Amino acid sequence: MTKEDAIKLVHLYAKISSQLDQSVALRKDRDPEYESHGGAKPTGLVMGALYCDLMAPLYKRFPDLLPTYLDGPYKIPDEIYQPTFYTSE
Repeated sequence: MTKEDAIKLVHLYAKISSQLDQSVALRKDRDPEYESHGGAKPTGLVMGALYCDLMAPLYKRFPDLLPTYLDGPYKIPDEIYQPTFYTSE
């Protein structure tokens, strides 16, 4: 894998994580029973697997691509997160 390929994956994984965060925000804001019925747990499991199984090994191989939101040196361009589908109001 080239570094360019790794950058594409870092961007993709950041976008997926952002969209999962937005899905939780939407559900929390719109579904009063979401948390009481354990709604966030499946999303948390997906996010955990995304990090542990895909992101962490990539960052281990390319430590200079560890994003700033994980206290690393790599700043993911803001446009990677666009378009958003939900913003808490």
